[in-house]
Amino acid sequence: CYRVSLYDLSTDGCSVELVERASVGDRMSVKFEALELLEADVCWVKGHRAGLMFKNRLHPAVLELLLERLGATA
Repeated sequence: CYRVSLYDLSTDGCSVELVERASVGDRMSVKFEALELLEADVCWVKGHRAGLMFKNRLHPAVLELLLERLGATA
């Protein structure tokens, strides 16, 4: 379990800066405070940054709540 930097959060996925390199097709779990664990697949890798596609899309209202908590804007 690692705390990572999160980028480009959307209903479909996000990109993250990882401690260890990932490979396309790897399965990862993503945990946001007060939400259930989200399963995601690595869909691209560039260095230690990877794009993750959530197995189940986030509801738009959940995305808005997460963006507010993270201090980001859509």
